[in-house]
Amino acid sequence: MADASTSEGSRGRTVRRTKPFWESKPKKLVAKPNKARPGFDDNRTVFGAILRGELPATVYYEDNRVLAFADIAPACANHILIIPKKHITRVSALTPDDLALLRHMVEVAARACGGDLAEMRRAGTLALGFHHPFITVSHLHLHVVWPLPARSCLDRLKFPESGANATSCFFMTPEDASERYCRAPLIEPA
Repeated sequence: MADASTSEGSRGRTVRRTKPFWESKPKKLVAKPNKARPGFDDNRTVFGAILRGELPATVYYEDNRVLAFADIAPACANHILIIPKKHITRVSALTPDDLALLRHMVEVAARACGGDLAEMRRAGTLALGFHHPFITVSHLHLHVVWPLPARSCLDRLKFPESGANATSCFFMTPEDASERYCRAPLIEPA
């Protein structure tokens, strides 16, 4: 999950340091067309239809826990949604049991942007988070939006560019969601 490096400590001992997975240099994802997947019949949202392959989508990443695909109404040149395959209705429905899933969603976001996620967020050129309390689809989805600023005035309200802690009354960072709903930090303590 995290990259490891070794260096010589101040007392001549070898020290192993780990850094968060989003500070590593991920490979750029490749787009693929959507495909049919069994199950998901109980998920009657538009994202359920995408999971079932009933609607087209440009898919960037898929594993047994998440699906990452292009937003149909992008706020910027790059706008990817990462959804869990498990139907969670909204960010406020996350529980402590979902912490590993939330961490995995952020890891996929780091792969999706193809750059240094932490630096892009610090610089205010990438928005990463969930909309709340107003949502358009009742299925949890993490927005990865870059480069900021967003194209329209409304999108600039929806996707703030104020750096890594860009939580607003409409947008919550994964770190804040983790603390509030999973009751644990997003980054695992060393």
